[in-house]
Amino acid sequence: MEPKDHHDLPPPVPEFSGGRKGKLQLAAAFNAAHAEDCECCVPSKSAMAPGFWKIVGFGEKAESEEGQAARMDLLMEVEKEVQLMNPIERTGAVFGWRRAGEMAFQDQDWEGAGDCYARALAFGAALGEVDGATEFPPWYPRQEVDKLCSEVLVKVAELEICLAEKEDNQDWLHKALSSSSRALQLDPSNLLAEALRRQIESEG
Repeated sequence: MEPKDHHDLPPPVPEFSGGRKGKLQLAAAFNAAHAEDCECCVPSKSAMAPGFWKIVGFGEKAESEEGQAARMDLLMEVEKEVQLMNPIERTGAVFGWRRAGEMAFQDQDWEGAGDCYARALAFGAALGEVDGATEFPPWYPRQEVDKLCSEVLVKVAELEICLAEKEDNQDWLHKALSSSSRALQLDPSNLLAEALRRQIESEG
């Protein structure tokens, strides 16, 4: 039975229905290490309170001083984890936390989904999504991280749209528009991000 506490959920084994070969290879490398009880692939106990994403947000900077301080705490947690990982394992962590967020979303655990997506983007930041490409070795395909972070931001936008409907709060739609736009900046070929952005603009 799947554990219901998504905040401490290790990155899960991904499921594939088609031929996205590059993603499969990256995820397979990460999950092979996890299957062998590699300590670097199991997240440490987080000091972040459940639902921290509502304070931290999903942007490159939080909206408040309190949120920015929490964001830095999250990034410091992730930085400690990535010190034990190679770049492919770090990329696998982005993928894994995105999948954990998807599972939480399916369970209607909005708090858990948001936390997982925020952590996925924090791993992307640790790989240079925020601070530039200096963390990447010359051989590493940076575009894989951009695509994964773009996919995470699409999931973020879907969560924000869901909350806009659930809470009848248009502010969430503005956030969803920002998230889908950022997703397109990272990966202009992301058709889901483009469709979401058009949907939000038409409803706004």
